[in-house]
Amino acid sequence: MNEKAAAALSRPELAPLVAELTRRMGASDRAVVSVQVQLDHAGREALAGLLGATRVPPSPARVKVADLTRRLDTDTDGLRRALENISGPIGNRAAERQTRRDAVAVASDDAAAAAEPLGPSVQAWARVTVSSLTGPVDRRLNDVRCVLAVVAEPRDRPQPLPVVAAKTLLDAHAFDYGTRLGDILASCCAAAAGLPAPTSAHAWRDAVATSGIVADELSSSVTTWNLHPGAGHPLAGSVAAIAARDEPAVWTLSMLRRWPLTNAPTRVLVVENPSVLAVAAANSYDGALVCCSGRPTVATTLLVEQLAIAGANIDTHADFDEAGLGIIANFAEVGYRPWRMTAASYLTHLDSAGPARDLGAVPTTPWDPELSATFAQHRRPLFEELLIEEILS
Repeated sequence: MNEKAAAALSRPELAPLVAELTRRMGASDRAVVSVQVQLDHAGREALAGLLGATRVPPSPARVKVADLTRRLDTDTDGLRRALENISGPIGNRAAERQTRRDAVAVASDDAAAAAEPLGPSVQAWARVTVSSLTGPVDRRLNDVRCVLAVVAEPRDRPQPLPVVAAKTLLDAHAFDYGTRLGDILASCCAAAAGLPAPTSAHAWRDAVATSGIVADELSSSVTTWNLHPGAGHPLAGSVAAIAARDEPAVWTLSMLRRWPLTNAPTRVLVVENPSVLAVAAANSYDGALVCCSGRPTVATTLLVEQLAIAGANIDTHADFDEAGLGIIANFAEVGYRPWRMTAASYLTHLDSAGPARDLGAVPTTPWDPELSATFAQHRRPLFEELLIEEILS
């Protein structure tokens, strides 16, 4: 009987009906009373013939399962088997979902038990994290257990993050910022320290530091020109010696954290490209410059924050392209002023711009809405190297 029903339903014109019946029957344990399905004219004619109807049904057509089983001389179980003969096992997605929920609940309990030595806040974090992570449940639990072991390990002195990662997982980059385990580690550290979950690279580094783990603070750096930290600063002599030879200075994140800048000039100009600093140094430019070398590093962000707190007015400039406008937009959000980043300035130098290209969405430019619209119209990148005289004037 199943073969007869399967043969009747196997007509190509009825494929949408078979697909919808299969989907609905696999969705839950509840009985399917009817389905609604879009069929072309040939499909509706085939459906009318299958149901013994005198009229071709409209589209979408509503098909009662009772009518279908009666015409096929079978019951609901027989219809299900006929559909499986056509499309393969239907399964029970509701039961599968419940099984997954049960597995997650067990894993959450296991994670909370592993987190018990770190206190109730980390236990709560462990439960939520196992539930919210993606991937197989056993992988979620293993990742959380791994991080809990790292956070629980006592440390007499701070240890570099790559060393911790290498000793734990034989991979020095396993806990890097932006990786799955790196994000889990930082959120666990934050929970243990009573801090909010980190939402920036700066906050991420602060979070892991609470567990005696120091992120790589040497590779993140920022280059400056004519930026003097003040006579009492531990690096004042070194910076002065470098400046005396017309060389820009490089500040690592470690230096800025250890010896913050509390002295600042009235104005600091932040630019995107090192070539601007090179020209400034070659011509003994008398203003203070900070170069972010593309998207700002954590060191760049921290330095500019320190200078702003110390009283400097922060002006910002970047390439006129999608990335550059995004950099300036991010700076503008925290109150730093775009410097000569206007539609008028872009149009003035448009003849010098490169050929049009499309590298994705153009960021909004709230400080000058016309700039975003104008750049989107032309899509011709205008790089700082072509504007150095204007930038430094």
